[in-house]
Amino acid sequence: MGADFLYCTCPKFEPTSKRVTQLRRLVRNIPPAELSELSEERGWEVAEIVTDILQAVKQLPELGSRRDVSTINCGDVNCWITGGMSWGDSPTDAYEILEWLTLAPSVLNLLQRWAQEDFAAELQEAG
Repeated sequence: MGADFLYCTCPKFEPTSKRVTQLRRLVRNIPPAELSELSEERGWEVAEIVTDILQAVKQLPELGSRRDVSTINCGDVNCWITGGMSWGDSPTDAYEILEWLTLAPSVLNLLQRWAQEDFAAELQEAG
């Protein structure tokens, strides 16, 4: 078995305390039906998924300063990106953080909206 290159992206946004609080609230109230397919596909309990997403949210404030995370432009947003070679494990310590943040559609939609707002503000400041 050889190594595979894996990468994960997540919409980049400014994790203000107000946003992080809002995100925690959203994660705690994700309807189980939203996570049921993921739960069945990966063999995880819905409560475990919520706990792991909340752990990823807790690490948001330091995400932009990590050595294993960079930023790329993805059209109308900037995204955090991490990745590398994998032999069946996570290629970086940040990989699972980004993955957990993007697994639930409602969470991903909110992060996308914030990233679009931040990107538009950056463009307005620059231009």
